[in-house]
Amino acid sequence: QLARMNTLPLRKLPWLLALGLSACSAESVKRDFDAFVADANSCQAADECTVVFTDCPLGCFVAVRADRKNDVEAEAARLTKLYRSSGQGCAYDCVTPGEVTCTSQRCAVAPAP
Repeated sequence: QLARMNTLPLRKLPWLLALGLSACSAESVKRDFDAFVADANSCQAADECTVVFTDCPLGCFVAVRADRKNDVEAEAARLTKLYRSSGQGCAYDCVTPGEVTCTSQRCAVAPAP
C-alpha cells in the first residue's frame, strides 16, 4: 500500500509541473506584480514617491510610495525567483529612469531626458 501511495503522485507529476509552469509565465508574474504595485503607488505629491529597480520579467523599474519600497522590493524578488525557478528567464537592457512624479495621484517615472 505504501508503494501505491508513492506512485500516485509520480503519475500526476507531469500535470502538476505543467500547471506550475503555466502559473509562472512572464505574463502572470507581471500581472501579479502590477496588481501589487497598484496598491503601493498612490500619492499626493512627488516627494512621497521613489523608484524600485526590478528584474526580468517585471521590467526595469517602477515608481511606488517610499513607505512601500521594501514591500515592493520583496514582492519583486519573490516573483522573479518564482519565475526563474520554473526554468524561465529573460534579460533587458535598461535605461536610467527619469524623474519620479505624482501624476493623477499615482507615483510614476517620467521619461529620461
